[in-house]
Amino acid sequence: IEGEHYLLQMKRYAQHINPQHVNAFQALCRSRQSKGLFIHTGKTGKGARVFNHSGIKIISGNRLLRLLLHGRVND
Repeated sequence: IEGEHYLLQMKRYAQHINPQHVNAFQALCRSRQSKGLFIHTGKTGKGARVFNHSGIKIISGNRLLRLLLHGRVND
């Protein structure tokens, strides 16, 4: 995307996401010197928001729906 290399990880969650999954993905992105999109169907709880996830963007279930239905994601 615009000359940047991105990694994608998509997860299906019924409830809140597992912060360990986000941390592992962030470590992978860092090791590959890439930005990342962590896309999931659940909710981003406080446990996942506590960490500084520099280099990755978390797109939750509601944001994913807005993106698919309206073509935009509001931060």
